[in-house]
Amino acid sequence: MRAGDRIIPARPRPQLVPDADLRLVVATLMELLKDRRGLFDAHGRHLRLSYEAFACALRNSGFQVGEFQDRQARARTQRRLGELAEQRGDIAGAIAFYELALRSYADVGCRRLLERLRGLDVST
Repeated sequence: MRAGDRIIPARPRPQLVPDADLRLVVATLMELLKDRRGLFDAHGRHLRLSYEAFACALRNSGFQVGEFQDRQARARTQRRLGELAEQRGDIAGAIAFYELALRSYADVGCRRLLERLRGLDVST
């Protein structure tokens, strides 16, 4: 028996999630939790304190979530969907997407488009 025969082949390492994807997932999760954190109290004070501790630890760890950029990107996407709906003649759909875009990031640049479409929309 040779010395090399006793070597056990290494197991493949699990593929890690790319940093950009992980940041997007964490940012989305934190945004959802932040929006609903008032409801944590209904399930017990411990849940609210656990969320606050996790959020604080995440900020202090240096893990940069980039929530600002994520909101801008989401707002640009929603604005583009509104533009596409408007091109198709779907005024109600365009209004809905423009409103979402403005809620995501107020400076996305579709406020006047929304006001113009609200003047055209007869269904609201």
